Amino acid sequence: MDNGIANITLIKQLLHEKNTILVKLISDLTIKSKRHIFNIIRLHTPQHSNHLLLQFSACTLGEFCVTQVLLNDSKRKFKDYLEKQ
Repeated sequence: MDNGIANITLIKQLLHEKNTILVKLISDLTIKSKRHIFNIIRLHTPQHSNHLLLQFSACTLGEFCVTQVLLNDSKRKFKDYLEKQ
């Protein structure tokens, strides 16, 4: 039983580290780079292909898109919060 809990804890820790690196990597991209990636996605990827691997980051297309949406949403909320102050 303890071994199973240790494995779950290790998996959670590894996923947290991976997601932290992914957020840092994507947030450091320029807007021009992000637009270029989304343009390539629109023009050259088939529908329902969110499991494609992006070579520059070793993340899937779905992970990239979700991270970008979450980053934009949190920036917008923070900006709205600052404007209310």
